[in-house]
Amino acid sequence: MLKFLGFTNKINTNYTLNNPLDYLSERAILRREKQAILLDSSDLPVSQLYVQAVLAAGNFELWATSKWMNGIIVKTQDTLALDSIVNFTFVESLDRLKANLKSSVDNKFDQEFSSKSTILSIENTPYFPFGLTYMQHHLHGSDVVQNLGFNGQGKHIAILDAGFKNVDQTPALEHLFNENRILSTYDFVRKESSVYEDHYHGEAVLSIIAGYDPEYYIGSATKASFHLLISEDVFSETITEEYYWVVAAEYADSAGVDIINTSLGYTTFDDSTTNHSYSDMNGHTTIAARGLNIAASKGVLCVTSAGNSGANSWKYISTPADADLGLTVGAVDSNGLRAPFSSQGPSFDGDIKPNVMSVGWNTYYIPPGSSFADQGNGTSFSAPMMTGMVAALWEAMPELSN
Repeated sequence: MLKFLGFTNKINTNYTLNNPLDYLSERAILRREKQAILLDSSDLPVSQLYVQAVLAAGNFELWATSKWMNGIIVKTQDTLALDSIVNFTFVESLDRLKANLKSSVDNKFDQEFSSKSTILSIENTPYFPFGLTYMQHHLHGSDVVQNLGFNGQGKHIAILDAGFKNVDQTPALEHLFNENRILSTYDFVRKESSVYEDHYHGEAVLSIIAGYDPEYYIGSATKASFHLLISEDVFSETITEEYYWVVAAEYADSAGVDIINTSLGYTTFDDSTTNHSYSDMNGHTTIAARGLNIAASKGVLCVTSAGNSGANSWKYISTPADADLGLTVGAVDSNGLRAPFSSQGPSFDGDIKPNVMSVGWNTYYIPPGSSFADQGNGTSFSAPMMTGMVAALWEAMPELSN
């Protein structure tokens, strides 16, 4: 089982605010300086003295560390050691994250993809150079911005998702590899750098932003650069994934990204005792919302899908879509009509959520490894449309803050 151990302080950390290059990239520091953001204790890594003391106290495997939550995730069955650790003076909290439960639904994203298998030919694409994607750009004037020459160049985007199946075998994404614009890959669930054999959802998201096949298919920021990060475990639904999200966001911040795209959301879990309620969707209570707010406080623009619960009993936005400092995106069709599935606001504390709407109903995307586009539904698709558009806007207006 996985446990999160929260620490009381960072007094014994080996790092100082005077030497940020020891734990942040130059790009991350420059982003803070440009937006007049000061370093603080949340930037410092956790105390290695505390980490080693925990690992020496029992049969524990260190799974992840979180400087923003000031703690560690450990994997263990050593309940006796856990009972003793809670008495350590530097341990503030102990939370169970994951029991041995398996979701009865193997695929949490099925509802987002259409069942149609029609291959779309180039004869269907009269709008140069956008082709099939013209309408999902034109609704926002994104086609105008791109025709002015702004397509996200110089912007670094982290996609936090479930996997990026066959990204390296998808022709419309080949330019990312040819131009060295896949900056890094990492799977925080399995602790490995390989991501191209996993779930297809992140590949679809990436294609909406970066897909490039002129006269047939154009993404919303084809010249941006990317970190492809897995934080979602598709084989279960547990609160652990919110912690994985925070750890991945910390990595993205440290790497110096400008934008994080999150086409994920959390409400209820396999273990019902950990379920969220609507009252938790107040922008600052859940682990994911707290993590997103910290990322935004570091100058990162966090774009989040609202959720696909608008037509079911939950109805409301998920987390981290509720986060106070996130840009939350609902779904419309290319005519601006709200998609029935798009989760509704406001957040529990009355904030207007979603903040904006983008095309997530019959959105064109490129399936993994395919040379042809298809259409799918979900706020998972409206978020990357918006992510690419804000990347292009930020390129055009570099004086803006997140």
